[in-house]
Amino acid sequence: MKSQTFRYGFTLIELLTVMAILSVLIGLLLPAVMSAREAARKLQCENNTRQVALALHNHVGSHQRVPRNIPSPWTIEPVRLLSPAILLTATKGGVSEQQIAWDLSTAAYEPVPYFLCPSAKRITVDGREISNYALNHLLTGVKLEHMRDGTSQTLLTCEISSELASLWTWGPLADGNNISSEHADFVSISMADGSVRGLTKKLDKTILHRLLDPNDGQIQELID
Repeated sequence: MKSQTFRYGFTLIELLTVMAILSVLIGLLLPAVMSAREAARKLQCENNTRQVALALHNHVGSHQRVPRNIPSPWTIEPVRLLSPAILLTATKGGVSEQQIAWDLSTAAYEPVPYFLCPSAKRITVDGREISNYALNHLLTGVKLEHMRDGTSQTLLTCEISSELASLWTWGPLADGNNISSEHADFVSISMADGSVRGLTKKLDKTILHRLLDPNDGQIQELID
C-alpha cells in the first residue's frame, strides 16, 4: 500500500483572503495611530506655549512689564531661561546678547526646541531658525496692571504656521492676521495670566482682535 504525502501551505485564495483582512485591519488602525500621534504633538505644542509664557512671566516678575522687542527681541527672555547654552555660545568674545540677536549672528543658526511646534513644517531661512510662536504685538513693554480688560482676557502668545513665521531672533509678533497653526483644528495660545488655551480655527476674527487688545473693554468667553 502506497503511503500518502501531505503538503502543508496556503492556497492562493487563502493567501488573498488573509491579505484582504490585513488590509482592512491596517486601514482601520492607521487613522487611530495618526490621531494618537497628533494628540501627542498637540500636548507638546501646548507645553511649548506654557514654557514660553512662564518665561515671559519670569521677566514680568523681575521688570514689572512684558519684554520689549527693541533693541533685543522678546525671544531672548525665554531663551535665557529655557536654553541658556545658546546665548553662552553665541556671546563668546564679549559680544552682547542684543547685538547677537539683532544682527542675526551665531544665535540665529541655533534651533530653540520650545519655539518649534512639532506639527509644523521645518523651515529655515538660509540655515537660520524660525519660531512658530509669537508675542501679541500690542503687549511689548506693557505692564500687567495696564491691561484694563484683565490678564485672563488678554492674549499673550500664540502659534503661527511656518509659512507665516519669521526668524526667532526677529522676535515674531502676532497681529491677528498671522495667527494660525498646522494642527487640524486648533491654535495653541497663552493668556496674560499664564493660562494656556486652545482656540478653534473657526474663531471669529472680531473676537480674535478683541483678545489681542488689552484695553478694548470687551469681555470674551472662550471655550477650549
